[in-house]
Amino acid sequence: MGDDREGTPEFGNPSAFNTSIPESYWLSFTVTCRDPRFFDKMEAFSGNRAGTGGLVTFRDSSC
Repeated sequence: MGDDREGTPEFGNPSAFNTSIPESYWLSFTVTCRDPRFFDKMEAFSGNRAGTGGLVTFRDSSC
């Protein structure tokens, strides 16, 4: 059975990641806290007000 996206360039080229699957993993988490210090630091780091920006990637994280 073929890939339904085959021949559909707007979906990109997912097979490009087949040889580097471990490098393609990502981890998602949500932070819930009452103290605003974490969000203040993330806003300073990312330049986005908390809850308004896109994903933040820590590329060199050891996770």
